[in-house]
Amino acid sequence: MRQVSKKRGNAGETIVEVTVSTVIFLLVVAMLQGAVSFCGRAQQKSRQIRCDAAEVAKALRRQSWPENDVGTERFDFYAVGADGTKGYQVFSVEAVLKEETVDYEAADGASQSMTFRIYRPLPGGGGSP
Repeated sequence: MRQVSKKRGNAGETIVEVTVSTVIFLLVVAMLQGAVSFCGRAQQKSRQIRCDAAEVAKALRRQSWPENDVGTERFDFYAVGADGTKGYQVFSVEAVLKEETVDYEAADGASQSMTFRIYRPLPGGGGSP
């Protein structure tokens, strides 16, 4: 067997190879840092939304719903084709509208309000075929 002699040019990596691998490594680290930062902001926003929802729920439990009606609303239901074309009216329902506004303090400390609407069918059915 013949031995292959090592040449000085094949002894290691060139400066270009080291630079390219360093740049690739830094790009991967930058992408990971962006992903971690995004996850942190998403978690913070989720926490704020949950706190606001909890405050709204507390305010709703304290509220007494109005006895007076705001009005009536008629809801018409139509047959719709697969392509989205509107067909014949299938049925309609008349409902009593009740409305309540709830004031609450958001997670950021700001005072906010939210309006809820309750639709209840009219006594005696109220629907028509």
